[in-house]
Amino acid sequence: MTLKVANVESKSVSIELSEVTGDLALVKFHLLQGCLPATNSNYLGIWPAVEAVKGAAIPWDSAPSKTKKIQTDSEDSSVTMTHLDLTQGSYIIGYSVSAYQEVKPVNNFCASAFIPKLGQGVTYEYLSVNLSIRTILPKSIIIDYTTLPNYRPDHYNNWIGIWDITTDIYKDNPISYVQIESDMSKDYVALDDFTGISGHRYVAAYFMDGWSREVVNLSRRGIAATTYFDTVES
Repeated sequence: MTLKVANVESKSVSIELSEVTGDLALVKFHLLQGCLPATNSNYLGIWPAVEAVKGAAIPWDSAPSKTKKIQTDSEDSSVTMTHLDLTQGSYIIGYSVSAYQEVKPVNNFCASAFIPKLGQGVTYEYLSVNLSIRTILPKSIIIDYTTLPNYRPDHYNNWIGIWDITTDIYKDNPISYVQIESDMSKDYVALDDFTGISGHRYVAAYFMDGWSREVVNLSRRGIAATTYFDTVES
């Protein structure tokens, strides 16, 4: 029996700018169900944009010039970054799904926004991590992913897992899971131990950190994107 996917629904962590002036930016964030941004020390970072890299591309080799911790566990809220100087050029704001670390300060940003130089219009550009199901094979499933430009998924222990829709992503073990072993920001993975059942609904989830070969040690804090799908006979 050959299976295909149906009724696909994809969601990603995202941010949007609702007000920007010379010294502040009001940032709305939209997270995935079950995220606890304050508990997990999520935060925003801001950088001057690199002129050679167009759009909302985070300069991964540079620490943010300013950060702002998320103070609520709400999945949809806003935060104001204050005491900025946005008059000198273009800027990038990024959302991190885990805590700021002095040793490796730029690691888990999964959504970004580009702020053009003030006076050059208000066309903001947004980017997020995305997942999509390419195909189901007899004993595996192929999943495409896209992270932010120039991000290194393998370096930061990213991984993807699949759960039955009746289970809890944050508490139950995945049916199948795999490490992202590529440092390409856009690529695909094969989960070779996935055998879908016709008529079932599943969810695939992308995590920005926390990979472990031991399923009980997989961290669920850094969830960035999900794709819900049914498996049906083709």
